[in-house]
Amino acid sequence: AWYIARVRLFFVALLAACAAAPPPAPAAPAPTPAGPPPFLWRVEAADGPPSLLFGTLHAGLALEESLDEEVLVRLDASRALLVELDARAVDGERMLAGAMLPPAETLDEYLPAPVWDALQAEVAQELPPDILVRLSPWFPMSLVVRKRLEALRPGPPAPPMDVALIDRARAAGVPVRPLETLDDQLAALNSLPPDQAASEIVELYEARATVDDELRELLAAYRSGDAARAEAATFDPEEVAARPAFYEALFDRRNAAWMTTLRAELQEGGLFVAVGLGHLLGDQGLVSLLRAEGFAVSRYVSGSE
Repeated sequence: AWYIARVRLFFVALLAACAAAPPPAPAAPAPTPAGPPPFLWRVEAADGPPSLLFGTLHAGLALEESLDEEVLVRLDASRALLVELDARAVDGERMLAGAMLPPAETLDEYLPAPVWDALQAEVAQELPPDILVRLSPWFPMSLVVRKRLEALRPGPPAPPMDVALIDRARAAGVPVRPLETLDDQLAALNSLPPDQAASEIVELYEARATVDDELRELLAAYRSGDAARAEAATFDPEEVAARPAFYEALFDRRNAAWMTTLRAELQEGGLFVAVGLGHLLGDQGLVSLLRAEGFAVSRYVSGSE
């Protein structure tokens, strides 16, 4: 289902809360993750120091489960951290305004009554009914998927990887630069017609066991470090064929737009770039696009430098 791809995008439904929440106190050094390498690439231009390119998962895993302290120390020494959006700088009111349905429409009109009731119950702590009923379907759907991913992870909830990276960078005095604006991201999300997004909410409740299995596979694919497996979990061929314009808006056009900034910044080097993993994979992903531009891009191996 396309919500698997949405997991790769920044969880806009969380940004207002992240922007309002204070940064956490400095954490103890991260433990070294055991097992497969993270989705981390080394990017080198002809001149300048190398940069790192990291594919995040926006919910369900803590940053320390993927990156060891050796890599995070490299973040501390980076020239800048480039991310999709700066979660700490998002205007919550603007975000909600951009996620609203047209004035004549309401969310409950798109959903069967039992699904509407179940959705209200599941997001009651985050979204009051008078707000929920006005939202485009993708917004509460993202919130439900995030909550279910977090429920699959043992232990207390962890901040999104992107937010943890932003907080660590700021604590180290590293500038944080967004690759796009909130309006850019909202435009991509709103490119999916509400009736199609609503059908995914219906699936979340009427096919709960299947959805939970797909979310478990998403987490397992990320933990595996296997790019082919992660790509298969993100870009289901049937889903891409059914909604080509949406996938193009969500991934391909945004990747191409980011390349304008990345091309110049990576030539200078010394960066740490962190975006959703889906943006790095496939023929139109950033890894392929950067190689086509002449950058040397290779998987990073801890302890190799």
